[in-house]
Amino acid sequence: MMDKEKALTLFDLKEGCSEQQIKARFSVLLKKYKSEGTINIDLITEAYNFLLDFEKIEGLDKESKNYKFRRFLFHYLSYILIGAMIVGWLLWLILPKLTEEKYDFYLSFVGSYYLLEEETVEEMLLNEIKEVTNPLVEIIYLDEDTTDVLYDEAGRVKLAGTISTKEADILILDDENFVFLLRNDILMPLDDILPLLDVTIDESLYIKGISEQDGSIHIYGIDVSRDARLLETVYGNIIRIFTIAKETKRFDQVIEASNLLLKEVE
Repeated sequence: MMDKEKALTLFDLKEGCSEQQIKARFSVLLKKYKSEGTINIDLITEAYNFLLDFEKIEGLDKESKNYKFRRFLFHYLSYILIGAMIVGWLLWLILPKLTEEKYDFYLSFVGSYYLLEEETVEEMLLNEIKEVTNPLVEIIYLDEDTTDVLYDEAGRVKLAGTISTKEADILILDDENFVFLLRNDILMPLDDILPLLDVTIDESLYIKGISEQDGSIHIYGIDVSRDARLLETVYGNIIRIFTIAKETKRFDQVIEASNLLLKEVE
């Protein structure tokens, strides 16, 4: 069982470490796992989640408004998410009637990303994937460190709406949102998907995690951080993890898109 002393030892941190130090160390360990594969990523993820329990971070002033707000947010997160999902569901019902815009494939970049060449990516999907006539390539901006709380909250509502209406297909995530969606059982295990693809992917690029259903370990993501096409079209967080939404309704198109997006992964 994880405890504070063990978690701090795994992260090579001391008592009183800040949340920023924990996140920075997790990023370093994640990169080490991707490049060397010599650490237990499941244990590191468990320690990361343990240390991010706001009541266990001693570096925060417990009398500050920021600390009290974050404690409130932590304890009522499930209610906030449910509310966001309800709002997202209502928006999903209303907006199509107003805009009459229907998309038949979703590629979402979730994290602190900025899309430079949206039309280029959409054109690539249109030309290469059968039965896709109107794809949506979107940025869902989420950044815990942003000073624009309303902008970040808008991203969370947008993500909740996409997930709750089962419109998500392929998600490109940064490390924080990968952990968040994995813990909430949103991502599809890729173990049975990879053999169906026409591309060969180096196992060092696999990102594994623990199933929320039975505790088993599966491949949930592919590190595409060094993909030249993504570097040219998207900028922001350097961590980019390819994932598939567990509830996708367009499996055949997802397989074709996976072949397209993963064919140049190094």
